[in-house]
Amino acid sequence: MSKVLLGPDGTPVKKGASQLKLTRRAFAGGALATPFLAQGAAATDPEDEINDAIDLLDAVFFQGQGGTRLVLTAVLVVTAANELLFANISQGAPKYDENRIGTSALLGGLTRPTIPERLENAVVAGNVRLFETILVLQLERSIQIAMRLLQLVIAHRQLSWDILRFRQATGINGSYDLAVLRGAELIGTLFQIEQNRLLALVPPPTYGS
Repeated sequence: MSKVLLGPDGTPVKKGASQLKLTRRAFAGGALATPFLAQGAAATDPEDEINDAIDLLDAVFFQGQGGTRLVLTAVLVVTAANELLFANISQGAPKYDENRIGTSALLGGLTRPTIPERLENAVVAGNVRLFETILVLQLERSIQIAMRLLQLVIAHRQLSWDILRFRQATGINGSYDLAVLRGAELIGTLFQIEQNRLLALVPPPTYGS
């Protein structure tokens, strides 16, 4: 199956058109573009970032046009080798407000980088798909990650959530058809922002549009 990414309006773009610039103004205004990416993201400490959360446990949701809201229950990571990782997020996750000043302009206070700051040195890592209420992350073969250390940031509109714990989905492999997961609705783009941290960027409009 060929890899498909989303353009600035949330629609699929042809392979080879994946490296476009994301400006800070575009994200602050809610109109996400696909960023121009380069190697070498700087690492940040999730234990420091947790202090910036506006809610330590809140639902992970996507907001569609007309106020329609879809609450996610799980995240599945599907590797090129057909390995599955699973995170149960039915009870929510730490939530952050992304409509804020970047850490580069601060002398103290917030330690969490903004989404544009994270994307400055990120690389495209795959696709983000939606299967019922499950977020499916489809990793490219070229991405190297220590799966036992994997962490995820989900970014949508002016919010983001941290998913810090995944487990091998050995007990549920038989519950999902990999062909169905890979063919689920394409809703966003997956980036590698640090060695073992991914960012799932889901631009509006999405579910319910």
